[in-house]
Amino acid sequence: MKQCFVYAVWFCVALPFLCSCSNDDSNEFGNNRSIQLSTVEIQSTNNSPYFVLDDGMKLWVTESLVPYSALKAGSRVMINFTYLQYGNDGFNYFIRLNGFSVVPLQDVINLTPENQDSIGNVPVDIQKMWIGASYLNLNFFINLPTPKQPIINLAVNRIEPPVDDGYAHLQLCYNNNGSTGSLVSGFVSFALGEYASGDSSYKGLKVLVNLANKGDTIYTFPYPAASVEN
Repeated sequence: MKQCFVYAVWFCVALPFLCSCSNDDSNEFGNNRSIQLSTVEIQSTNNSPYFVLDDGMKLWVTESLVPYSALKAGSRVMINFTYLQYGNDGFNYFIRLNGFSVVPLQDVINLTPENQDSIGNVPVDIQKMWIGASYLNLNFFINLPTPKQPIINLAVNRIEPPVDDGYAHLQLCYNNNGSTGSLVSGFVSFALGEYASGDSSYKGLKVLVNLANKGDTIYTFPYPAASVEN
């Protein structure tokens, strides 16, 4: 049984250095900074990484304040960047990369009687949940691991009979593993696969969450989906 150990979500502790950058609203190149979630792709001609935003925009790095060549194709990355100029050769913009943090990426798993206890269903505090491209993205509060690592998963409930309403039904499962550590803000992305909008026959996605302040709550994303904030 594959679980998403959220140690990698700890990049959020370093996120303030990203968010502390200029909030200049100017549209002039060189002054317009942005922080967005992206997917890493590799250019075949020179084996260099570039970034694809969830709206499909392709960004090519012409200046960088941090090393990034080791990033792997398919990785989810929160990037802080500055628009420098319009791009060419298939790229929408050339950018300066000011900083980045890798976001954990996990597939949807099955929730079964065998793994139900280990996956858990501890109440979770969600700041924002949204769909971007073929991913469900989550910004939530995670317990620092004391004494064990918390885990979080997005699962298909194979225990209960399926609901036939035209929507894909998934369940967010959080297990703090008994951690009593402080709460910090974290991020994670889930690859929706067959449950994404794309060519899916589903009319939307419903995600059941045991919220810390509301109990069982269903987040509904009609396709094409938008973000949902708690």
